[in-house]
Amino acid sequence: MSKNPSQQQQQPEHTIQLSDKVDQVLEEVLPQRDPFDSSFFDPVHYINLRFPNEQALNEGLESSIIKVKKKIQRVDEDILVAVRKQSSSGVQARRDLEEARETIQSLFKKINEIKSKAEQSEQMVQNITKDIKSLDYGKRNLTVTMTTLKRLHMLVSAVDKLTLYTQKKQYKQVAELLEAVNELLANFEKYKSSIPKVQNLFMRFESVKKSLRDQLFQDFKSLDAHKNSGRENVQQLLSEACLAVDALGDSIRTELISQFVKNRALHVYDMTFREGKEESKLERIADRYKWLMKVLKSYQEQFGDIFPSFWSVPQEITVEFSLMTRQAIVQMLQRGNNVSGKTLYTVILSTIKFERDMQERFYDPDESEILVDLQQQKRQLDQEEKLLKEAGQKLQEGSPEANDNLKKQFKIMIKRRELEKVENDITKTSTLDSLLKEGDGSASGIKEVEKAKKKPKNKYNFIGFISSCFEEHMSVYIEYEEESMRETLSNIIQKETWDMNSEYSSSQDLFMYIVESMKSCSALSKKKTLYDLVEKVFKKYLAEYAGILTNKLPKIQSIASLNSNAPNNAASGNSSVSSPVAGGSGASSFIRSLGMSNILPTETFSDKKIKLTDREEMVVFYIINSADYCQQNIEMVQDELKETLQEPYCDQVDLSEEQGQFYHVLKSGIEVLVHNLMNVMEKQFSEMISVAWGSMDTVGDQSPFISVIMQTLKDAIPFLAKALPITHFKFFCDNFVLSFMANYINNIYKCKKISLMGAQQLLVNSRSLVKYSIRELINLGDNTRFDEDDLASFARKVDGKAQKIECILRTLSAPNDLIAETYISLAPNDHSLPELTKILELKELQKNEKQQILEGYQKELRKRQGGDAKDAPQASAIGTATKKMEQATSAIMTSSKSFIKKFTKD
Repeated sequence: MSKNPSQQQQQPEHTIQLSDKVDQVLEEVLPQRDPFDSSFFDPVHYINLRFPNEQALNEGLESSIIKVKKKIQRVDEDILVAVRKQSSSGVQARRDLEEARETIQSLFKKINEIKSKAEQSEQMVQNITKDIKSLDYGKRNLTVTMTTLKRLHMLVSAVDKLTLYTQKKQYKQVAELLEAVNELLANFEKYKSSIPKVQNLFMRFESVKKSLRDQLFQDFKSLDAHKNSGRENVQQLLSEACLAVDALGDSIRTELISQFVKNRALHVYDMTFREGKEESKLERIADRYKWLMKVLKSYQEQFGDIFPSFWSVPQEITVEFSLMTRQAIVQMLQRGNNVSGKTLYTVILSTIKFERDMQERFYDPDESEILVDLQQQKRQLDQEEKLLKEAGQKLQEGSPEANDNLKKQFKIMIKRRELEKVENDITKTSTLDSLLKEGDGSASGIKEVEKAKKKPKNKYNFIGFISSCFEEHMSVYIEYEEESMRETLSNIIQKETWDMNSEYSSSQDLFMYIVESMKSCSALSKKKTLYDLVEKVFKKYLAEYAGILTNKLPKIQSIASLNSNAPNNAASGNSSVSSPVAGGSGASSFIRSLGMSNILPTETFSDKKIKLTDREEMVVFYIINSADYCQQNIEMVQDELKETLQEPYCDQVDLSEEQGQFYHVLKSGIEVLVHNLMNVMEKQFSEMISVAWGSMDTVGDQSPFISVIMQTLKDAIPFLAKALPITHFKFFCDNFVLSFMANYINNIYKCKKISLMGAQQLLVNSRSLVKYSIRELINLGDNTRFDEDDLASFARKVDGKAQKIECILRTLSAPNDLIAETYISLAPNDHSLPELTKILELKELQKNEKQQILEGYQKELRKRQGGDAKDAPQASAIGTATKKMEQATSAIMTSSKSFIKKFTKD
């Protein structure tokens, strides 16, 4: 029944719309040959392609219609064939599915049949083997019962024999039976509380062990009764008794050894070293150690063949002796019988030597302990090598620091090889491993292993066993070391000649003593005692020595500071050189307390000289080099202490303050040399002040006093460079520049009046002096002494100070209306009203003119601070004036160039 058109129109059309990308991909995968299949099919375009004009439409329309009908007919036929094939295929598929279902049902039935037959077979086998299994259970129970009865019989027999052998003191058989009974009893442990017979056996065994223990202890106590008769028999008996003691267990063995040590080996200790006897005094502590050596020797002769070596009886004797001796020492120290530091030092050394001897004699760490320690050392070496390699990458190849770094890496490599060799030797010669390999699991091999396990036990570490009790009483030793170092320093200073040819003997002798003292103390303690020695003794007398060097420096008075009345006199430094050194304030009293005032020249304490003699100058060089030597060696001592001291003290030691004290000594010596050289040139500075700069009307070559100053520096500087280490020579040059420039500026202010030509002449002098002398200061005598960086740094320092001189003189040369602007422009970051006032005092100005310039300075300053744009024309005028002055100065310098060249060649 067909549907009407209205119903057909109501049905929704389900049209699938695909995106352009999907259509494009489908086109690539399944290319379309028929244009009707294309999603972009356009009927109009298709018809236009087929019939482009009316003629083609008339000629080809009919043939095209015929072709389309034939194609439709072929498609209908193909559809019909496909439908028929699909119908026949569906029938065949249903037939095949039915056959598969029947086959599965048949297979399931066969599986059930097989399972049923298997169950029947299993039941049949169980029926057949039922009787056999019952017999097997019976046999097994019978075997267990027979074994248990046999063991019970053996246990009863063994306990009976043990009782008999104990009574007969046949201890070798007793030891064997004890081991056998212990093994047999382990099988009856679960029947101990449930079967009375077994419980009685356990009780009998405990009773036998108790009587055996009492008997063994009595036999060892009665050892002296057989001193003269039957000694060999007694030794044999007790040697076998030790086997029985071992079989009784560790607790019995420990108790027996303890009684033997206290009642036999050391029973006369208290009597021998009873309080009040001469032998009991602390200073005779070595007698106690000698006495123990005799005891150990006597033990070896009398009991060496009785006690097994793995019992470590000599070691136990030494431990008990050490405890008793330690207690005695503590009591003597607490009583405080005026023990001297020297006595305490001797006692500690004897004790430490005894501990090391005992450690070497008894303590042999297990291979596992050694290997762990070796691994720890190797890890430390790896860490050190890593740090050295990282530091080496930052060093310049071929430099001294890089070479030292490589040497340290090489030492670490050698140390690592040594550790690896020891580790390999231990691994190869492992006793237990070799015995196991030789025994190969056989009875003899197992016995050898058991024998190796019975080596002496290394239970104690003797280092510090006794000597640790001295830690709380080491203040006496510290006082002894302080007195000893005081006497040593006194002797060193008395022998000092303060002569360069002696190669700094006092400083070398002082540090040799410090190193030896440090080694001696580290032999006693590497903890608090050594740290206290550093803090209370080394630091104190290093400061005292620094004070002695400071007091030995000649006190030289600066002439410039004596004659200076300028307000900024502070720029030229102190009036005399007496740089404070920590500890130096007490150095004078220390020297006088030693009676050394007559050894050192009187002027080193009070007199202030103007110029140094040649001898005094040599003394200053000597002190500078001595301070430098101390400064370097303090760092070496500190590094050594950090390696020697144990935690936490290794991180607390710090000698930087003492190093700084010697730096102050060195600095004071440099200042003495600077003041001395300045005083040598004081005559020329006086000539500078005496020149009538206010009446000068022409500008010529550099002044004669400038030539003398330059020649003085040319003569003095090479000598100083040879006498001082290169780093300290540069320090001298830096300080000299500061002092010289400050003095030069002060002398400018001391001039009464300076005219325009006078200012120009002073400018010529300063530029000539700076360019041809001061800037070349560190090159005089040897132009290869410093590298380019050092030369550039020094030049910048000189130019920075010379700029202030330029500022003053060029401000003096400026017209009155441009003075304020010129001054601010030349010193944009270093100008002040007081300084400008001082500069104006040098010009011949009326009071109102000075006031106008100062007001102009303040006004200009306010403008610049406010950033007024109207300052641009004024700045241009100042720049023009400054340029003209520079041109004039350049012309003057050109005219004097020939004279300067001639002077420098001479």
